[in-house]
Amino acid sequence: MSAITEKKQSPKGHFGPGKANVRGVYAGRGAVKTRSGATGKHVFSGVQGVKKIRRGGKARELDALKALYDIDDTVLCTLLGISPRTLVRRREDGTVNKAELDRVATLHLVMHDAVELFEGDREKARRWLKRPARALEHQCPMDLLDTEAGIRMVRNLIGQLEHGVYA
Repeated sequence: MSAITEKKQSPKGHFGPGKANVRGVYAGRGAVKTRSGATGKHVFSGVQGVKKIRRGGKARELDALKALYDIDDTVLCTLLGISPRTLVRRREDGTVNKAELDRVATLHLVMHDAVELFEGDREKARRWLKRPARALEHQCPMDLLDTEAGIRMVRNLIGQLEHGVYA
């Protein structure tokens, strides 16, 4: 198991750049658990994970994803397929719908796979996701994460690299 994000929180509880009060703990490919200091455990795996996604979640999940990938709001909106105004509304309401939470869970899996590829080094995984890859026709893996097909391509590439398949 590897910790993906560190538990950091500013004094007022506001998320700054690169900070989130979320600690990701991953137990194998396809299973994601995140911990939030305020609400306890959130599990994105198994039947309980599906139930959680169906209920929707807290807007802090979006800021945790932002910190995990070290991205700005514009990129976050692109990855989630929402407008900047919707992102502002989600933060004001404090909730996200099931489609958005499902995308958050999927993007956590991509980061988990990338971190495992780099043997637990989150910074190397972030850099790799932001660099063009020859196997992706010189596209940055991050640029493909806005669609399900792109996510599958990136996860397949990570799997190939993990198993030493020339990509």
